[in-house]
Amino acid sequence: MPPCTPERGNPNFTSIIAQSLWFVEQMPQGYRHGEERRNEVFMMNVLPGEFAFLSIKKMRDFRRVRLGNVAYYLGTHTAIIRPNTIFRPMFGTLSRSQRLAKRERKNERKIRQGN
Repeated sequence: MPPCTPERGNPNFTSIIAQSLWFVEQMPQGYRHGEERRNEVFMMNVLPGEFAFLSIKKMRDFRRVRLGNVAYYLGTHTAIIRPNTIFRPMFGTLSRSQRLAKRERKNERKIRQGN
């Protein structure tokens, strides 16, 4: 597998695209993109032509995808915005089962913190 390309914003982008591994766990964790909407996940930065192809693929954990405006760049430890790139962010709306799983994980964390 080739090394991570920071412009993609997702270190797993090659295996995701090649093998259609569209799982929530494969998406970048730990930060939130500024354009993310409710029940959405930042997936990766794509070219507009790639988005046309990827948006028709069957995705396991996502209902639909949309294209954002400002790409993210993964540096050494943080994610920063890079507005002057040809890449644009791709966001996926979580399927119902993933929304429920996310809510359950959140409730479990609250219970653990309360004890």
